[in-house]
Amino acid sequence: MATLISNITRDVYKNVTRGLFESHKKIFSFLIAVSINKESKLLSEELWSVFLRGAGLVDKFKKPVNPDKTMFSERSWDLAYSLDSKFPNFSNLTTHIISKLKLWAPYKEDPLTEKLPEEWNDRLDLFEKMLVVKIFRPEKVMFTLATYINKYLGSFFMESPNVSMRAIWEDSDNRTPIIFVLSPGADPTTVLLKLRD
Repeated sequence: MATLISNITRDVYKNVTRGLFESHKKIFSFLIAVSINKESKLLSEELWSVFLRGAGLVDKFKKPVNPDKTMFSERSWDLAYSLDSKFPNFSNLTTHIISKLKLWAPYKEDPLTEKLPEEWNDRLDLFEKMLVVKIFRPEKVMFTLATYINKYLGSFFMESPNVSMRAIWEDSDNRTPIIFVLSPGADPTTVLLKLRD
C-alpha cells in the first residue's frame, strides 16, 4: 500500500508540475507534504492555520510587552504570544524570549543556520521551528520549505522532473489536449515535427 501511495504521489507531482512555473514547484511540493502530514496527524489543522493566517485575535491585555521593537514587529510578537498561549509545545516561549533575549539574538540574525537556544531546539518539531522563523524573520520562511520537503518527501520533490514531448503526447487524447504556454522566442515546432516521425 505504501508503495502504491508513493507512486501515485510521484505521478501527481510529475503531471501537475508540467504546468507550473519553476518558482511555484517548491510551494506545490510543500503543500503535498503538508497534506500528507495533516492526514497522518503529524500536523494539526490549527497549527497549519496559524502558519497560513498568522496569530489572529489576541488578548492585548494579557499579552506581555514586546521586549524589543526593533527585533519584533507587533504582528510577530502577536504570533509569538498566540503560539505560547494556544499550543503546549510553545508554552513559556514569550517568557523565555523576554528573560533571555541575548540568547535569541544570534538566531534572529540567521535563523536558517543557527539552532534555537537552550531546550527549544529539541522541544519543537520541524514545522514548529518554521513558525519560530516566522516570528523572527518572516521573509525567510520560504527558504525553510526545502528542508521540510526533503524530510517528508525526499529530494525527488525538489527537482523539476524531466519531461519528454513523447510522454506528454502519450498522456494526451481528444479530450485532453496539449496546451503550450510559451515565453517570447520559444517555438516548439521542431520538437513537434520530430515527434511526428
